[in-house]
Amino acid sequence: MLQKSVLILLLLLGTISTAYALDITFEVKGEQQGTIEVAIWSEAQKDSFPSVLKDAVYKTTLHDNKKTVTIDDKVLKENQKYAIAAYIDANNNGKLDFHWYGAPAEKTGSSLNHRPRFSAPSFKDSYFIAGQVKKLHIVLK
Repeated sequence: MLQKSVLILLLLLGTISTAYALDITFEVKGEQQGTIEVAIWSEAQKDSFPSVLKDAVYKTTLHDNKKTVTIDDKVLKENQKYAIAAYIDANNNGKLDFHWYGAPAEKTGSSLNHRPRFSAPSFKDSYFIAGQVKKLHIVLK
């Protein structure tokens, strides 16, 4: 009877999934003034990445020169596609500022550090699969 109970317990433990967390570290090229604004989009919102912040599934602000954040499985569901966009809000006005010619005036970055020359990064070139990636290093420049 004891052997049967131990076997059932082991089988049950094998089916319980472990908690997933994603550690994101930001590297700022040059001086950092202001806060780091971070937003995550799921594949369902891929068409609005990275410009429509209201469609992001998660948003946070890093204060006091903090450069790391951990996102847990309450936000990210394993085996789902996500993309991250971040920028430094240098003047703390709550939005990404642009030069008159359309390029960002503040430092930006995205997951996988995809940085097209003349456009915003695409979801297709920036996504990662939750659970397969445990750490991301995003460069803001």
